Order: sequence, then structure tokens, then C-alpha cells
Amino acid sequence: MNPLILRVAALAGLLLAAGVLVFLATKPPWVMRAVEPGGARVPMTPRPVRDFKLTDSEGRLFHSADLYGQVWIVSFFFSTCPATCREQNEIARRLSRQWGRQGVKVLSITCDPEIDTPERLREYAEACEADPDQWFFLTGPMDQISRIGQENFLLHVGRRSHSDRFAAVDRASRLRGIYDWHDPAQLEALNEQLKELVLEESPTDGSPDRADEGDQSRS
Repeated sequence: MNPLILRVAALAGLLLAAGVLVFLATKPPWVMRAVEPGGARVPMTPRPVRDFKLTDSEGRLFHSADLYGQVWIVSFFFSTCPATCREQNEIARRLSRQWGRQGVKVLSITCDPEIDTPERLREYAEACEADPDQWFFLTGPMDQISRIGQENFLLHVGRRSHSDRFAAVDRASRLRGIYDWHDPAQLEALNEQLKELVLEESPTDGSPDRADEGDQSRS
């Protein structure tokens, strides 16, 4: 083989290896996890959640700023999902019943807003036996929902496509953990973190003045 071709191939291999090492070292947000497989906790720096506005299953405006001072859990789903989303929302139902007595809220945001109108979400919520004061089903423009998932909770969200994770948010509206509900150890870690979060004191100041995701989507 031509020596020049061999040198070019070797150089390309080195560049590829270097690129992989850089990728692993920088740990981009979309591969960030709150716990490793098996439940081992990984320190996660609290990350501010940008305020956003969506529409709830009653057709009312839902503003995330209203949750300031409370602990909440977020996940993404769509109502026509035949299996995975139903299993995920069964877990959400158990979390809502277990932690709702301590003021923890649960947000389930659709990633199929064309189908999941407020009326559709109301029917779905009733089928899930959701407490409307504790568990909120939300919809809105798809581009905004995708941004909310990626920028606020480091989760991939596309139309009828979403990450199978629960994101935990503390009383100061900061992301504190991301958990894969398929892994029993991670679900246990989520419950352990919720124990910590509900014991934390509420912020003494008002809701922080941050840019609003809903307003941003209209700019």
C-alpha cells in the first residue's frame, strides 16, 4: 500500500481517538446522569430551571414559577403510547400518592401536543386516577416542549419521542437529579433524594427573576 495512504489513515485514527477522549472528558449535558447504573449517586451541581408556561388538562395557564418553594418531579410522555408511557405513569401515580402528602408535585408533559389536547389530557388524567392538586398533565407548542426538556432537564424530547427519566427539582427551582425509572436502584435513589429535598427549607426570598421560557418562545 502507498506509504502516504498509510500515514493519512494513521493520522485519521489518531484524530478519531482524540475526539472520543475529548467527548468523554467534557461530558456533554445530554449524557449527564444523576446516578450510575446500580444506584451509585454521582454529585450533581444544582442547576437553575428556567421558568416556563404551558397549558394544563383543564385548559388553564400553568406557570412553573408558581411551584417556587415546592419540590417537584417532571417526566415526558404521550397519551397514545401503548406500553412504556403507561408503565412510566403508573410509577408517577405511585410517586404522587407517596409524596403528595408532603407537598411534592408531579408534572407529566406531553410530547405529542397535536393529539394531546387539554381535553385528551383530562381524560388521561382521570384514567390514571390523578389528584389534580398534586399531579399536572401539561401541553403546549412542540418546539417549546423540546426546549423545556433539553435546556431545563437535560432530557431529549421530540415529537412522540422522549427520555425515560424523572427529573427532580428542589424548592429553589433547581434541577437536582435525573433518574432512569427502568432501574429499580435509580428509583430507590430518587425516593432517597426526595426525602432530602422535602426536609430542605423553603427559600426566604421571592421567586427569582429569570427569563421565562414561554415568553422566549414568542419572541
